[in-house]
Amino acid sequence: MSDQVKPVPIFDCHHLGTNVSLHYLADLFTEEIINCQKQDNHYLQIIVGKGLHSKDNEPVLIYRVRRILNDFVNSGFIKNYVDNTTNGYLIIYF
Repeated sequence: MSDQVKPVPIFDCHHLGTNVSLHYLADLFTEEIINCQKQDNHYLQIIVGKGLHSKDNEPVLIYRVRRILNDFVNSGFIKNYVDNTTNGYLIIYF
């Protein structure tokens, strides 16, 4: 029997743009985290992009994403996250 490594589940939100509300984004993350947990995953990669095509060369959703993830950590919904926005993504641990 071989040990198979599960691929990291990915949620790509960098295409959503700046008009998406904080609550809608939080609901999307919540749904995706619950789906990952049901599939016995313990982490999720969220792609926010590097901001290469944005006005200030910064991911447009990153402040909202960080706020949501900080709220999730504070409430105990997730354990923690790693912010790797210089490479265009974050990893959530739950």
